[in-house]
Amino acid sequence: MTVRPPHVRIAATQTFAILVLDMHSSLWRTWHLLAAETLFWGVTLALLLEDDVAMLAVMFS
Repeated sequence: MTVRPPHVRIAATQTFAILVLDMHSSLWRTWHLLAAETLFWGVTLALLLEDDVAMLAVMFS
């Protein structure tokens, strides 16, 4: 096994930490986008279905 100088090990550790933090922020951003899109389409479909259900209720009453 090769012994590397300390500054090389520190640089590798810092690079790993930066990559992990970047991945964490990317996953966090992806989760927020997914939640926002789910909320948007959920509300949109609920409003569309409400209109259809009201129309059916009027037709059958």
